[in-house]
Parts: sequence; C-alpha cells; structure tokens
Amino acid sequence: LPPALLTTLAPLRTWLGELNGLLTAADAAVNDLAANDTVAQTLMTAPGVGPVVALTFAAVLDDPARFAGDAARASAFLGLVPSEDSSAERRLKGHITKTGPSDLRALLVQASWTIWRGRSAAAADLRAWAHALAKRRGRRIAIVALARRLSRILFAMWRDQTAFGVKRPRLTSAA
Repeated sequence: LPPALLTTLAPLRTWLGELNGLLTAADAAVNDLAANDTVAQTLMTAPGVGPVVALTFAAVLDDPARFAGDAARASAFLGLVPSEDSSAERRLKGHITKTGPSDLRALLVQASWTIWRGRSAAAADLRAWAHALAKRRGRRIAIVALARRLSRILFAMWRDQTAFGVKRPRLTSAA
C-alpha cells in the first residue's frame, strides 16, 4: 500500500485491534455466565442455541410460571404467532404480530437459520419439518415458523427442566 494510505489507516487498525480485544472479553464473560447458569446449560442442549440465545431467553421470559406453563402464551409474548383478522365464519391469519422483545425474536430466527443450514443429527427432525413447510409456504415463512417452534421447545425444556432430545414417557389411558 502507498505510505499515505498506511498512515491514514493506522488509527483504524489500532481501533480494530482494541475492538477485537473487547469482543473477545465480552465473549468470555458471556460463556462464563452461561457455564454457571443451570437454565442456560439446559437450553444450550437444543440445536442452534448458544450462550447468547440461552441467556437472553431466560432473562426475557424471567420465569416459566409467568405464562402459567403454557408454551403458546410464551410464543405469543415473543410476537411469533400469526395475527388474526376474523369475523363470523371468516378467519384470516396474517403476518406474525411482532409484539414483545424484538432482540430475542431476532436471535430465535438466527438460531432457526443455524438449524436450517446445519447438519447435526439432533436437529434432523426440526430441519426436515422446516424443509417440508418451506416447500408449501416458502423458506422465510418456514424459518419464522421454526423460530416459533424453537421458542416453544425452549420454554418446555425450561419448564420441565429437561435437556433437548430426552424422551419423556407418554401417559397412556387405561381402557
């Protein structure tokens, strides 16, 4: 590079070096917080969910009892449910409501993209479901639907204190 350009870029290189150091320290702090939080550890067993998503989910939803144990209510709080304009026999569902915390909603969508693009065996069922939905409705709608499903899964994991993929026995009715 020409010497004049090097002198112009020198302060920028110094600033980027400092910024990288700050980002590394922030990542280490988030990882330490997640390592010491049992809820975050449980949530991080789900595919696509890392320390940032797990800690944000737990911080925003605060307590599973807040939603009376209902994962659908938690999804509605996050704005991941379709809006509805219904009257009499007419029922129209529209775009998601986007109420509630947009940061967590964006993180769940990013986690859904991770599942969509990933190859992990743990996420195979979710990925297959999303791909089948994408064939019918389109990829972007499928990703948001996967984010909604992921929010319900995370809520149920937190409520039941179980890791992802742990099968609970189903109750059978006695005939």
